[in-house]
Amino acid sequence: LAVNRTLNERYAISEPETRELWREPEQLALAAERDGRTADASRNWAQALAKGAPPAPIEYQIGLAARRRGDLEHARQEFAKALAEREPAPGAARELASLDAAAGRNADAEQNLRRYIEMAGPDPESLSLRAVLLTNLGKSAESLRSLQQARALLGDAWRAAELEAQVRARAGDAAGAVAVLRTLDAQGLANRSDLRADPNYLPIATDPVWVAFINEGSVPATPGTARQK
Repeated sequence: LAVNRTLNERYAISEPETRELWREPEQLALAAERDGRTADASRNWAQALAKGAPPAPIEYQIGLAARRRGDLEHARQEFAKALAEREPAPGAARELASLDAAAGRNADAEQNLRRYIEMAGPDPESLSLRAVLLTNLGKSAESLRSLQQARALLGDAWRAAELEAQVRARAGDAAGAVAVLRTLDAQGLANRSDLRADPNYLPIATDPVWVAFINEGSVPATPGTARQK
């Protein structure tokens, strides 16, 4: 029955002339990009497109290569093209968000990152970055919601707690940051020397709650008592 169904299925077996002929020039283009042979890469990308390759993934790859070379303006143009296609490449939105964040354009970065999450689905890294961007935009409540989503995906891992403490600190919530850090403190994971040097905590550096926490001396480990690291 399975054989008969396969033989009767019109598109079950690809004909030789309909297979993805663009795969070979695509692989050649990727290899050329890795080797820094931009002229060869451009020629092979053009061949792949001429043979029917979907444009968005190619524009995304060209953008990544341009970014690695430090040509950020070209990278931005290619990522924008990849997003404008009928079938866009979601990763292009994430890359644009990263470029915007590095340039201090928090609103543009948040918008592009939100678009990426809508297309590709949420992941801890993107949700955490969005939380930081929302904090920079003064949207603390939305920031914490995004961070809670990230933590839900990560579970109660120490990295998730560390991210929440950093975001709370950037939002000026010293008490919230300290409360989260105490959960790490109980596991021996809150190094106060590192915390003092971490720029994420500069917004609360003079808050009495933070100052008291960061200056706590060595005391016997008892329930509810943080230890100096």
